[in-house]
Amino acid sequence: MLQVSELVSLAQQGDSTAFATLYEGYRPTIYRFLRRRLDRSNQAVEDLTEDVFVKVFERLDRYEERGLPFTAWLYRIARNHVVDCLRAQRRTACQSLESSEARWSATPVASLTAYSTERRSSQRWLA
Repeated sequence: MLQVSELVSLAQQGDSTAFATLYEGYRPTIYRFLRRRLDRSNQAVEDLTEDVFVKVFERLDRYEERGLPFTAWLYRIARNHVVDCLRAQRRTACQSLESSEARWSATPVASLTAYSTERRSSQRWLA
């Protein structure tokens, strides 16, 4: 069995079998990493895992062994992808004040309750 550094080197040279071996070996680890950080369906997390490995494939030529394990580089890519997803999610979850006010009632207490409920809902998206 080849060492991870040998597999990475072969994959960098275009060996698809070496990349497939890396993918199969690390896919479950990256999936669990994403699953713990995102409150999404299993299918969505699987899709995000695939996205991470597409990025790994695209950037593999830039990977340099610097004394850290290959997994550190993988986790960095996965972490950055999580941050990107949360930022994109926050942009879609944010609304203008006017659109929110239109749903609130005229009384201050009801408006505050509606705002609080809406804010908690938005925060669940970010957790």
